[in-house]
Amino acid sequence: MSLGGWLLLIVVAFLLFIIIQFAQAISESNEREKINDKKKEEVGDASQERYKLIQDNGFTITKKFESRFANRLSTVIIDDEKKFVIFDLKPVPYENIINAELLSREYQTNTTTTDKSNGIGRAVAGGIIAGGAGAIVGAATTKGTATTNTSTNLTYTGIRVFLSDVECPLLEISYNNKQFLLDVYSTLLAIIAQNQKGTAK
Repeated sequence: MSLGGWLLLIVVAFLLFIIIQFAQAISESNEREKINDKKKEEVGDASQERYKLIQDNGFTITKKFESRFANRLSTVIIDDEKKFVIFDLKPVPYENIINAELLSREYQTNTTTTDKSNGIGRAVAGGIIAGGAGAIVGAATTKGTATTNTSTNLTYTGIRVFLSDVECPLLEISYNNKQFLLDVYSTLLAIIAQNQKGTAK
């Protein structure tokens, strides 16, 4: 076989290899999507079952907060008629909620940037004047300016709810969903404010 024939054979083999790899990647991606869709379906079914169970127990859903991650479901239901908050499936009367605390973590990131743009010019100038040794010296005498930037990232990790209940004095909602946690926390603060207003009368 001629050299051209061998090259053509190699190119064809390479293209076949690429096509097979691409087909496998698509197949794996489709499989992952099917698994994720199934998990979402399961969570959706669990969500409907939970709401039905809550309503079957005589509660009215006036407000609901829901967060889903993979096959995990977290719900907080407000029944403003009966004055209850249902944490997942645990009903708690408004009057039992005495305080709430938003849990968070801070992460600090440091970024250092060094500007050595003058190094090339100095190396060239040193090389012209004193040869190779001058180039090395010129590069080494670079006036670099180093700047450090520090950024702080705040991550919300959950809510701690304090109750006037000896059997269950503390509840924790651990969930890494910022909007869900902020919505639930602000609602709990409003309930606590109502309780304090009612006590003050």
